[in-house]
Amino acid sequence: MLPLIGILIVIAGFALRFNPLVVVAVAAIATGIAAGHATVDVIGAFGKAFIDSRSVPVVWLALPVIGLLERTGLKERARTVIGGIRVATTGRLLLAYLALRQITASSACDTSSAPSATWCKTSRTRSRLMRRSRVGHTSIVSSGSASELSSVR
Repeated sequence: MLPLIGILIVIAGFALRFNPLVVVAVAAIATGIAAGHATVDVIGAFGKAFIDSRSVPVVWLALPVIGLLERTGLKERARTVIGGIRVATTGRLLLAYLALRQITASSACDTSSAPSATWCKTSRTRSRLMRRSRVGHTSIVSSGSASELSSVR
C-alpha cells in the first residue's frame, strides 16, 4: 500500500498548483523508494529511460529555450515587428509563397521535403533524357533510380 504514495503526491501537488514536472518527478522517486528500491536505482531508471528514448532528449533540450524565449517576451516582440510591416498583408504573403512554389516547381525542386536536392538532380537527369529522346539520341526511361538514369547518358 505504501508504493501508492506517488498518487497522493501527484494529487496534492496538482491541487497546490506546483510545477507539474517537479510533482511527477518527486512522485516517481517517492514511489520507487517506497517500493524498496535504492535511490540510485530509481534515478538510474530515469537516466536509462531518458537515453533509451531518442525523442525525449530533443524535447528536454528545446523546452528550456522555449521557456526563456517566452519569459523574455519574444512572442510579443515578434508580433510587434510583424504588425509594423504594413506591406506584408495576407494576400501578398500568400502570393510570394505561391510564386516561390512555382519557381521551385519549374526547376523540378520540391520545397516540402528534405531529399529535394536528390530529386532535383534526378529530375534534371530525366529532363535531359527526355530532351535527348526527342532528338532521337536515346530512348525515354520511364522509371528507375538516379544511378540507372545517370548510367544511360
